[in-house]
Amino acid sequence: MGRTSQLRQVLVDHGISATDADDIANVKVIQAAAAPLAVPAMPIQDAIDVARFLVETAAKFTRYGLRPETIGGPTEIAAITKHEGFKWVDRKHYYRASLNQETDHA
Repeated sequence: MGRTSQLRQVLVDHGISATDADDIANVKVIQAAAAPLAVPAMPIQDAIDVARFLVETAAKFTRYGLRPETIGGPTEIAAITKHEGFKWVDRKHYYRASLNQETDHA
């Protein structure tokens, strides 16, 4: 959620009770600082781009942090829409692109 996992402990270290620190760290900070990246009316390409951005950001965050790289490797992205159903957008090439399911919604 874009905050350090140590926030609760920082609050406790600065004199806030453990119960209040939990509420502040897990609810109030998230509610006050949330910045939605997706909305229901978002075009599918924008939703795909946001998903790719979030995965790449998470992977780079772990890569350059002082912790083990737990995210990485090729990213596979699929979209599910009402009219086209499940469709691969970007994937490892185990299979031909022609194997995407085509549906007729006439």
